[in-house]
Amino acid sequence: MKALTILLGFFLLFIQKTTAQEIPNGNFESWGIYNGWTEEPTEWNTPNNQLIETTVKDLEAYAGDFAMRVNPYNMGVGEYGWGNIDFPITYIPSSLDFYAKWDKTSTAAVGVDITFFNEDTPIYTTSWYAQENVSEWTLIHIPLDQIEPIMDHVTVNVYVSIGDFAPGEGWISVDQMSFGGVNGIEELTLNKDLLLFPNPVSEMLYIKDVVSSFSYEIYDQLGKKVANGVYGSGIDVRSLASGSYTLSLITQKAVVRKGGFVIEK
Repeated sequence: MKALTILLGFFLLFIQKTTAQEIPNGNFESWGIYNGWTEEPTEWNTPNNQLIETTVKDLEAYAGDFAMRVNPYNMGVGEYGWGNIDFPITYIPSSLDFYAKWDKTSTAAVGVDITFFNEDTPIYTTSWYAQENVSEWTLIHIPLDQIEPIMDHVTVNVYVSIGDFAPGEGWISVDQMSFGGVNGIEELTLNKDLLLFPNPVSEMLYIKDVVSSFSYEIYDQLGKKVANGVYGSGIDVRSLASGSYTLSLITQKAVVRKGGFVIEK
């Protein structure tokens, strides 16, 4: 009975940890009218009102029916648009991952801010800024420092900003936002971006058709980073325990390609 209780406790902890990494409505499939005039993603906050509609559905989503597109709106002292969400969390995951596409002039700034809070005090913040324009959905990986201060909620903000004295244009669409990379065997199976072999593996793991020296990170099923390095002629995984993992191959532009693999010993 004691062993069963311990196992059940571990299982509940695993479920809680995995669920905590989810961003509410991070796939942007749920929309509603909350301000009496325009739609916005459920649980997300926008400046949309009777006169302003900056955050709208992108019908050419990466997955599902909808993504979230943020456009700028002239607010008198510049053009701005945003969609943000604030929700409880008690730890910093390993990364924020999402698909994005964008278009902007040199005078426009588009990106994503992530800030962890303890009540009203910011504890840790980081940002990603879009560079060259990307017309196709691209996987974006924002590594997060896994420090362990006391915190109780996080804000994720997707924005477009154009200064008042430098006219320009810009927009960004995002989809499939989640913390900690890919979670769960089902998602690992669906991710076919990288071909890893042998799979299952016990000693050396290789990536097909990759010859450049890119950085890599390996995450377990809880989204915890368990290994990292620079890919050259294989990855030695003998120090890792049996189980399912995600490998992220990271370019200099913080764009990742991912693949799942299983270690069996």
